[in-house]
Amino acid sequence: MRDLSDLHRRLRRRLRQSEGESFLPAAGDSERAVAPGDDSFLPPPQAAARTAPEGTRTVPGGEKVSAAAALAAGDDSFLPPLAGAGPSPAPAFADLATALPGEEVRGEFGPCWRLAYQGRDWAPDGPELVAAWRNAGRTRIRRLAELLALDPARVVCLDIETCGLRAVPLFLVGLAWLGADDVGLELLLARRLSEEAAVLEAAFARLRTVDTLVTFNGESFDVPFLLARASYHRLRPALPRRHVDLLPIARRKVGKRFGDCRLTTLESGLCGRRRPGDDLPGARVPDMYRRFTDSGNAALLRPLVEHNAWDLMTLIALAPALVR
Repeated sequence: MRDLSDLHRRLRRRLRQSEGESFLPAAGDSERAVAPGDDSFLPPPQAAARTAPEGTRTVPGGEKVSAAAALAAGDDSFLPPLAGAGPSPAPAFADLATALPGEEVRGEFGPCWRLAYQGRDWAPDGPELVAAWRNAGRTRIRRLAELLALDPARVVCLDIETCGLRAVPLFLVGLAWLGADDVGLELLLARRLSEEAAVLEAAFARLRTVDTLVTFNGESFDVPFLLARASYHRLRPALPRRHVDLLPIARRKVGKRFGDCRLTTLESGLCGRRRPGDDLPGARVPDMYRRFTDSGNAALLRPLVEHNAWDLMTLIALAPALVR
């Protein structure tokens, strides 16, 4: 009986050892205790195979090959990411040059995107605006009379687009001036918020070349905003010595004749100009830019640029219109 009990104990001990050894590595110098649920010593699972879809794939050079051949050659950029592969990489703005032809300008604070246009690129009345400015009549409003008497080549109009109203970055600085026979436009764009300092640097470089700045509500918004963002980036600002804000002049001249003194109201009521019906409302500008930075879709920038360009064209038109 005692022999049977000893045999039973030996068999139970043997079974327990067999169950434990079924998944443990072979014993040796590196043998270690394994906690429940610890699979760190197991070989990694094989990566899931990526199967090419049917169809063709265009490879560099314009040649079309089958999707399977492209995958075999190592080009898997057209496949969806593997499950658990982490977030997709940040979008590249490769289509920006197609959507908004321009050039990259680079300074001490890095690069930004520069767009140059003529007024007639946005509206056919660019040459008429130049003629109206140069031939404006007399006015009793001293600041307006002094502005229109200046050399237009030394005057620049400014309008900015921002991500909000206070303590947020700006992403676009628009500048406009009178050329020989048309309005000139220069728009400085931050393709990423990290390019804000480069936009400011390029804008201040242009503003150093003129004597007079013209804005609409710039005394309360645009200029203080520029100075605050320059201070944030520890940038030395450069502003013309003379600043003419047309909003107080418009309030004095027009009053409540058109209901309010918003720029778009004065544009249609006083200047007789109408911008396209699909113009982006100013309140939607920050959200549209945020959608661009999230997606990398450069087509979303077009409405922002058009909105800024139209504001600048109206700013040019407003000065002589206030004389009438």
